[in-house]
Amino acid sequence: MRPFLSTIVPTIGRPSLTRTIQSLLDEGKSREEHEIIVVNDSGEPLGVELDRERVHELPTVRRHQSVARNAGAAVARGRYLHFLDDDDWMEPGWFDEFVWLAEKYPQAAVLYGGCRIVNQRSECLGEVNLGHSGNCASHYLGGSWTQVGTAVIRADRFFEVGGFSPAILPSEETDLYRRIALTYDFASTPRILMNLLRQEGWQTTTPYETAVKNLRVSREGMLDAPAAWSRLRISATTPYWRGRNLKAYMASTLWNLRSRRWSTTFSRALYTGHTLLAAVPSMLNRDFWHALKDTQVPATVDRAMEYHQAHAVSAPVKRGDDSDI
Repeated sequence: MRPFLSTIVPTIGRPSLTRTIQSLLDEGKSREEHEIIVVNDSGEPLGVELDRERVHELPTVRRHQSVARNAGAAVARGRYLHFLDDDDWMEPGWFDEFVWLAEKYPQAAVLYGGCRIVNQRSECLGEVNLGHSGNCASHYLGGSWTQVGTAVIRADRFFEVGGFSPAILPSEETDLYRRIALTYDFASTPRILMNLLRQEGWQTTTPYETAVKNLRVSREGMLDAPAAWSRLRISATTPYWRGRNLKAYMASTLWNLRSRRWSTTFSRALYTGHTLLAAVPSMLNRDFWHALKDTQVPATVDRAMEYHQAHAVSAPVKRGDDSDI
């Protein structure tokens, strides 16, 4: 029988992997329900004892996160795919919550919930959840990003859009969600499903300095899609997201002009005009102007950490802003 879910954990052997795997095993599901794949990208033995009855190990040898995730997905048997980083861990009851969402929203390509941001002492630094169901195109173009461990993706949709792009690192999760959102809908639960470690004790090998460039490349790919403007217009149901759509088109027009991509500049300028006209009723709402000014949008880890920084002495680790989304 095909499992409901395959969880894929890329790792370079960090000690936190033990806690990550245990949070999956604690749900008490069988292999017929839940498949667990650890993708060892370290090129060396993990040094972490795995339950070989429940956990399958797959070597990829320093191919980096997107390739490791795609490799795990290629051998996965689950109807849904779940990608979990090796320093994050799931909340009790997360598996059954995804089963419930899948039964309620069988056509949704992505099912997701919220995450709790914690430090090494398990103190809560904030909670985030985009909390939007249906067409989420403007949200993901406009700067939202769902922590990958809080979401499961229908396997057929994942492969249809091409999986994670190895050329987009970091920001590969946002790029994937953008490509999915161009065609398919999302469904959310308000429940917190995952814990995300930040501040002291948190380490990463991800080159965040390239994030803004990669987000720009991802943005251009999304705006190039034939159905992009229609999906964006329909999904922007509030003044804030109409403002984010406008900001994205204006930024794209300016970037293509500077790059001397004349035909694309002309196309983006036309769509900027259409987006501006669609946003006219929203211009008396201050949320519209906040959308044009914001470098971090609501319901993201960065926004939550900015709030925490304003109320605490400790400084957060930044992912990079979306000032040129």
